[in-house]
Amino acid sequence: MATTNKSTTTKASKGNVSIDSKTIWIGGGIVLLVGSGVAIWYFIKKKKGKEAQNEITTASAASNGRSSVSGRFQCTSTKYPLTFGTCHPDVGILQRYLKSLNMNLGRSGMNRDGVDMQFGALTKAAALKKLGKDTFQATDIEGIKKALNFVGS
Repeated sequence: MATTNKSTTTKASKGNVSIDSKTIWIGGGIVLLVGSGVAIWYFIKKKKGKEAQNEITTASAASNGRSSVSGRFQCTSTKYPLTFGTCHPDVGILQRYLKSLNMNLGRSGMNRDGVDMQFGALTKAAALKKLGKDTFQATDIEGIKKALNFVGS
């Protein structure tokens, strides 16, 4: 008894080339995997590039006091007292404390939670609302550090 091999073939429009359907599926799968890998690589690279650019912009704003971030905020000081316009690492401590009190500080910063070390309008409004003031000395920040350590944030 003879068995027949039922293999589906596709003929190309030019010439007598026959390609097995299994080969077409394998080739399509490879193209799909490579395309997906390239797309994932591209979007990861793009995201890292944006994060690095944000860090560079934030760092230059904090260091020279003249750069603006996103065209609206202008660093006017890098020293105490911490007030509107200050770019200082201790502003980040104040912002973390305000976040622990569930205040909205926007979506800036590395974690997109508003903690960006820049004393802007949202930080000022949150500080006034929760703390009753918008100017902070080093002793105020030391107290906030102790409160954050106590709470565990």
